[in-house]
This record gives sequence, structure tokens and C-alpha cells, in this order.
Amino acid sequence: MLTPSARSESGYRLYTREDHARLQFILRCKQVGFSLADIHELLSIRVDKSHKTCMDVKDIADGKIREIQEKIKVLEQFQRSLVALSSACCGGPESAEHCSIMESLEVFACEESGSSVPSCSDPEDSVES
Repeated sequence: MLTPSARSESGYRLYTREDHARLQFILRCKQVGFSLADIHELLSIRVDKSHKTCMDVKDIADGKIREIQEKIKVLEQFQRSLVALSSACCGGPESAEHCSIMESLEVFACEESGSSVPSCSDPEDSVES
């Protein structure tokens, strides 16, 4: 994303004002959540603005908005699940052997795995290795 810069005789990199402006642009894109692919595309628009449209830029921004909205939905579902688990737990000093959170997670693991998890089987069943 950044072109190699020149070096001074002592080996220090020398950056131009445009290098600095490009880096600031990249950092700002990153701050608002654009991916590296998005940033690369925005940089290509930045260097050729006269042949690109606002719609090109808006499409990238709108795509990012949709992606964020989907992530928010997933995170909200995680939150609802965790709140339900936490609300069902007494949180007391008792042994975790009968912890409702652990039991719920184990039941879910059994359902997802088709009961192949050792703790899903009848306690009297033995698991051979």
C-alpha cells in the first residue's frame, strides 16, 4: 500500500508529503473499519478520482455498513445467549458439577455432535480408547 521510500546516506527512510498523506489516508480508513481490500480499492480511487464516481466510493462504504450490520446481529445473538445462560446460573460457591451454564453447554455440545462427546453418554457406559 505504501511505495518503497528512498533512503538517506545513513540508511534512514525518506518520506515525501504525499507518502505522509497516503499513510494518513490508510490509517483513517482503518479507523472507520475498512478492510485491507477495501483500503486498496479506495487508494486506487484516490489516485484516479477523475475517472471514478462518488457511487464507486459509496458502494464500498455501503458494503462495509452491511457487513457491520451482520456482525452486530451475530454479536447480539451471542449476547442474548450469554445473558440467558448467566441468568440461569446461581453463581454460588457450589461445585461446578451441577452448574447450569456448564450443563447447558454440554447439552448443546451433545446435540451438535450427535452425542459422540463422552459426557453425553449414559454415565454407566464406558468409553474405550
